[in-house]
Amino acid sequence: MHRLALSLFACALLSTSAASLPGSVLSPSKKGTIVQTGSLSGGGAPGTQAVVLDAFDDLGGTLELDAVGVQVATSVIGGCMSNGSGVPTRVQADLVADFSLGARPLVATLAQIDAVVTNSGPPVSLTFFGTDDDAIVLRRAADLAPWVGTGRVTLDAFTSFSVSEDPPGSVSFSAGGSIHWTVTYSFRRKPTEELTAAGDGGRPSGDAREGRHALACDRPRAWSRPACG
Repeated sequence: MHRLALSLFACALLSTSAASLPGSVLSPSKKGTIVQTGSLSGGGAPGTQAVVLDAFDDLGGTLELDAVGVQVATSVIGGCMSNGSGVPTRVQADLVADFSLGARPLVATLAQIDAVVTNSGPPVSLTFFGTDDDAIVLRRAADLAPWVGTGRVTLDAFTSFSVSEDPPGSVSFSAGGSIHWTVTYSFRRKPTEELTAAGDGGRPSGDAREGRHALACDRPRAWSRPACG
């Protein structure tokens, strides 16, 4: 699994609904970030869920997408009551979340609980946690191309969740999970001379306010993994 720190997080979060995205306002530094975030169910049978995002609108070529960051954090929480029998019981919970864009794998996570309940002493209530996270930053032009446009980008999220105890039924172990994802676009305005060379004559800065995106400020923000409680 990847263990790559993601450093592209912005000081504002945007809804993934296109209707809620206001016009873009460029910062004085001519750089910015756009963040989309959400969560998926961590239960149910194995299957693929669709994560639908707004593509990066380059406003007719006046903006340049420099990087796309994808981060996924999974967590599981489980609990049971020991039975005081003195016979150990192994409890397990696994939550898998693998994200891809078409045939391109992006991130893969596996949050696990794997513990032994000794069942010694009087019965007590027990709680267990497991977490995992993974991240990737795409920078190559070929990797960024599928994210640019005026429509949608759909990621495939394969998820699988399982719970077990051995011997079965001895402590009535149960568990649940959650999956949180964040996608960050890091971009800049193309210099006027670059736009002129491309043949559009260099648009005035006001034209950039016509787009769908809202630009977050340039100050990075640390990302924290969700608590399991």
